[in-house]
Amino acid sequence: MEALNSADVGHCQRRTESDAHTFNPMSELDRLKEQLVYLRLWLGVVVVAEISLIGWLASAVDTAPARLLALAIATALLLGLGIFSAASPNTAAHRRHRKARWTSL
Repeated sequence: MEALNSADVGHCQRRTESDAHTFNPMSELDRLKEQLVYLRLWLGVVVVAEISLIGWLASAVDTAPARLLALAIATALLLGLGIFSAASPNTAAHRRHRKARWTSL
């Protein structure tokens, strides 16, 4: 068996600039999957905030000032719109994920 000198080992471990710029569809797909998981986490946080706000509205409708109720209703509508738009399958993150998934096959 031939012994490897340090120059041979260094050559095997050395990365060139072209290696850094190569496109790996699986790593791109993994990155996009991780991004979707992160976005789903924040979607869950927004859903919990929406549920809490609606619960507060239901319990404080008789005692809260009209200005606060109007602000809470407007916020609940905006949160609902955000949830609906983020959960739709046509968001930019979902489109990138579908494109990367199909190009990696």
